[in-house]
Amino acid sequence: MNVPRTKAELLRSLMTLHRKFSVDVATVSRDEYQKIVCLSDSPHSIDISVLAIHTDLVAWNVASLRAVAPTASSLNPIHLRMHEMTRKVRTSALLLRAEWIDLDFENLKQRLKSAESDVISFVNDQAPHDLYNDSIPLAQNPRRLIQFCTPASYEEARAQLRHWKAVVSRNS
Repeated sequence: MNVPRTKAELLRSLMTLHRKFSVDVATVSRDEYQKIVCLSDSPHSIDISVLAIHTDLVAWNVASLRAVAPTASSLNPIHLRMHEMTRKVRTSALLLRAEWIDLDFENLKQRLKSAESDVISFVNDQAPHDLYNDSIPLAQNPRRLIQFCTPASYEEARAQLRHWKAVVSRNS
Protein backbone atom coordinates (compact mmCIF):
# COMPACT_ATOMS: atom_id res chain seq x y z
CA MET A 1 0.00 0.00 0.00
CA ASN A 2 1.24 3.46 -0.86
CA VAL A 3 0.89 6.02 1.90
CA PRO A 4 -1.08 9.04 0.66
CA ARG A 5 1.23 12.06 0.47
CA THR A 6 -1.34 14.83 0.02
CA LYS A 7 -4.75 15.65 1.38
CA ALA A 8 -6.33 14.97 -2.03
CA GLU A 9 -4.60 11.58 -2.26
CA LEU A 10 -5.75 10.71 1.25
CA LEU A 11 -9.37 11.61 0.48
CA ARG A 12 -9.28 9.68 -2.80
CA SER A 13 -7.69 6.69 -1.06
CA LEU A 14 -10.27 6.65 1.74
CA MET A 15 -13.22 6.86 -0.66
CA THR A 16 -11.78 4.18 -2.97
CA LEU A 17 -10.96 1.78 -0.14
CA HIS A 18 -14.40 2.27 1.43
CA ARG A 19 -16.09 1.57 -1.90
CA LYS A 20 -13.95 -1.54 -2.50
CA PHE A 21 -14.64 -2.91 0.97
CA SER A 22 -18.38 -2.29 0.54
CA VAL A 23 -18.34 -4.16 -2.78
CA ASP A 24 -16.31 -7.02 -1.28
CA VAL A 25 -18.55 -7.44 1.77
CA ALA A 26 -21.70 -7.29 -0.38
CA THR A 27 -20.66 -10.60 -2.00
CA VAL A 28 -21.03 -12.44 1.31
CA SER A 29 -24.41 -14.07 1.83
CA ARG A 30 -26.41 -13.23 4.92
CA ASP A 31 -26.23 -16.91 5.90
CA GLU A 32 -22.44 -16.79 5.99
CA TYR A 33 -22.00 -13.30 7.45
CA GLN A 34 -21.61 -14.58 11.02
CA LYS A 35 -19.79 -17.79 10.10
CA ILE A 36 -16.58 -18.02 12.11
CA VAL A 37 -13.54 -19.54 10.43
CA CYS A 38 -9.94 -19.98 11.52
CA LEU A 39 -7.47 -17.95 9.50
CA SER A 40 -4.56 -20.19 10.34
CA ASP A 41 -2.39 -19.18 7.39
CA SER A 42 -1.89 -15.75 8.90
CA PRO A 43 1.10 -15.05 11.18
CA HIS A 44 -1.19 -15.29 14.20
CA SER A 45 -4.02 -17.77 13.87
CA ILE A 46 -7.37 -16.06 14.49
CA ASP A 47 -11.00 -17.12 14.50
CA ILE A 48 -12.99 -14.47 12.67
CA SER A 49 -16.25 -13.79 10.86
CA VAL A 50 -17.18 -11.20 8.27
CA LEU A 51 -19.28 -9.60 11.00
CA ALA A 52 -16.14 -9.19 13.13
CA ILE A 53 -14.09 -7.84 10.20
CA HIS A 54 -16.84 -5.34 9.40
CA THR A 55 -17.25 -4.34 13.04
CA ASP A 56 -13.50 -3.87 13.46
CA LEU A 57 -13.37 -1.52 10.48
CA VAL A 58 -16.22 0.62 11.79
CA ALA A 59 -14.63 0.65 15.23
CA TRP A 60 -11.23 1.60 13.81
CA ASN A 61 -12.71 4.66 12.06
CA VAL A 62 -14.56 5.78 15.18
CA ALA A 63 -11.64 5.10 17.52
CA SER A 64 -9.05 6.81 15.33
CA LEU A 65 -11.19 9.94 15.10
CA ARG A 66 -11.59 9.94 18.86
CA ALA A 67 -7.81 9.71 19.20
CA VAL A 68 -7.04 12.65 16.92
CA ALA A 69 -9.96 14.93 17.72
CA PRO A 70 -8.86 18.23 19.23
CA THR A 71 -11.14 17.57 22.21
CA ALA A 72 -9.86 14.06 22.87
CA SER A 73 -9.38 14.05 26.61
CA SER A 74 -8.63 10.35 26.96
CA LEU A 75 -5.44 10.71 24.96
CA ASN A 76 -2.73 13.30 25.14
CA PRO A 77 -1.34 12.86 21.62
CA ILE A 78 1.49 15.34 22.05
CA HIS A 79 3.18 12.95 24.47
CA LEU A 80 2.43 9.71 22.63
CA ARG A 81 4.56 8.01 20.04
CA MET A 82 2.73 6.80 16.94
CA HIS A 83 2.91 3.14 18.02
CA GLU A 84 1.43 4.04 21.41
CA MET A 85 -1.41 5.92 19.73
CA THR A 86 -2.01 2.99 17.42
CA ARG A 87 -2.11 0.61 20.38
CA LYS A 88 -4.61 2.85 22.19
CA VAL A 89 -6.79 3.11 19.09
CA ARG A 90 -6.70 -0.67 18.64
CA THR A 91 -7.72 -1.16 22.27
CA SER A 92 -10.58 1.30 21.81
CA ALA A 93 -11.58 -0.50 18.61
CA LEU A 94 -11.74 -3.81 20.50
CA LEU A 95 -14.04 -2.25 23.10
CA LEU A 96 -16.30 -0.89 20.37
CA ARG A 97 -16.25 -4.28 18.65
CA ALA A 98 -17.47 -5.93 21.85
CA GLU A 99 -20.22 -3.31 22.13
CA TRP A 100 -21.33 -3.65 18.48
CA ILE A 101 -20.84 -7.35 17.76
CA ASP A 102 -24.58 -8.08 17.98
CA LEU A 103 -25.61 -5.40 15.49
CA ASP A 104 -27.24 -6.60 12.31
CA PHE A 105 -25.68 -6.23 8.87
CA GLU A 106 -27.72 -3.19 7.81
CA ASN A 107 -26.93 -1.32 11.02
CA LEU A 108 -23.21 -2.01 10.56
CA LYS A 109 -23.36 -0.83 6.94
CA GLN A 110 -24.92 2.44 8.12
CA ARG A 111 -22.35 2.82 10.89
CA LEU A 112 -19.52 2.25 8.42
CA LYS A 113 -20.96 4.87 6.05
CA SER A 114 -21.35 7.30 8.93
CA ALA A 115 -17.85 6.63 10.27
CA GLU A 116 -16.35 6.99 6.79
CA SER A 117 -18.23 10.25 6.29
CA ASP A 118 -16.90 11.52 9.63
CA VAL A 119 -13.31 10.64 8.69
CA ILE A 120 -13.65 12.34 5.31
CA SER A 121 -15.19 15.43 6.94
CA PHE A 122 -12.36 15.50 9.47
CA VAL A 123 -9.73 15.30 6.73
CA ASN A 124 -11.54 17.98 4.69
CA ASP A 125 -11.56 20.28 7.72
CA GLN A 126 -7.80 19.97 8.29
CA ALA A 127 -5.29 22.29 6.73
CA PRO A 128 -2.83 20.30 4.59
CA HIS A 129 0.08 21.28 6.85
CA ASP A 130 -1.77 19.81 9.86
CA LEU A 131 -1.95 16.46 8.09
CA TYR A 132 1.45 16.48 6.38
CA ASN A 133 3.77 18.85 8.21
CA ASP A 134 7.06 16.95 8.15
CA SER A 135 8.74 19.57 10.33
CA ILE A 136 6.59 18.42 13.27
CA PRO A 137 7.70 15.07 14.73
CA LEU A 138 5.24 12.30 14.00
CA ALA A 139 4.56 11.80 17.71
CA GLN A 140 3.41 15.41 17.97
CA ASN A 141 1.14 15.29 14.93
CA PRO A 142 -1.61 12.80 15.79
CA ARG A 143 -3.63 13.69 12.71
CA ARG A 144 -1.08 11.73 10.71
CA LEU A 145 -2.58 8.63 12.32
CA ILE A 146 -5.37 9.08 9.77
CA GLN A 147 -2.81 9.30 6.96
CA PHE A 148 -1.05 6.06 7.86
CA CYS A 149 -3.43 3.86 9.77
CA THR A 150 -6.89 4.42 8.34
CA PRO A 151 -6.01 3.34 4.78
CA ALA A 152 -4.04 0.45 6.27
CA SER A 153 -7.08 -0.66 8.29
CA TYR A 154 -9.13 -0.90 5.08
CA GLU A 155 -6.38 -2.87 3.36
CA GLU A 156 -6.15 -5.22 6.34
CA ALA A 157 -9.93 -5.70 6.44
CA ARG A 158 -10.01 -6.49 2.72
CA ALA A 159 -7.12 -8.95 3.10
CA GLN A 160 -8.87 -10.69 6.01
CA LEU A 161 -12.09 -10.82 4.01
CA ARG A 162 -10.31 -12.40 1.01
CA HIS A 163 -8.67 -14.92 3.35
CA TRP A 164 -12.02 -15.65 5.03
CA LYS A 165 -13.64 -16.25 1.62
CA ALA A 166 -10.81 -18.59 0.60
CA VAL A 167 -11.21 -20.66 3.78
CA VAL A 168 -15.00 -20.83 3.37
CA SER A 169 -14.60 -21.82 -0.28
CA ARG A 170 -12.03 -24.50 0.59
CA ASN A 171 -14.30 -25.93 3.30
CA SER A 172 -17.42 -25.99 1.11
